[in-house]
Amino acid sequence: MMELVLQPPGSYKCTQACVAMVAGVSLKKSIKAFGLEHATNLYAMRNALKKLGFDSAEKYQSFGKKPKRLPKTCILRLAWPGRKVGHCVVWHDGQVYDPGLGTCDFEELLLTGKVSITYLRITKK
Repeated sequence: MMELVLQPPGSYKCTQACVAMVAGVSLKKSIKAFGLEHATNLYAMRNALKKLGFDSAEKYQSFGKKPKRLPKTCILRLAWPGRKVGHCVVWHDGQVYDPGLGTCDFEELLLTGKVSITYLRITKK
């Protein structure tokens, strides 16, 4: 089981919270690894993961919305048509850990509307 790390309400720290969950560190330590407290990008996330002892894929990958194709632990990136900012959540052992809402299953995640979902593979160094 993974420990849920929530982002502060109204913030854009979902990526930092996801990295904290994957790495098993506090949100404060994750933010320090990023060097950013605001919305971030894939490059910054990969660097923060590296600082915390993890490797990741070069880019997000598609999986056809079939969770059985996902690795045991990865970061999912959600994007909605017409919205500039996406949202990150963690997939771990068949459970979704959303730093904005809490835990849910994959089917509940799909109920959030017309959402595009990609994943970032992460491995421990």
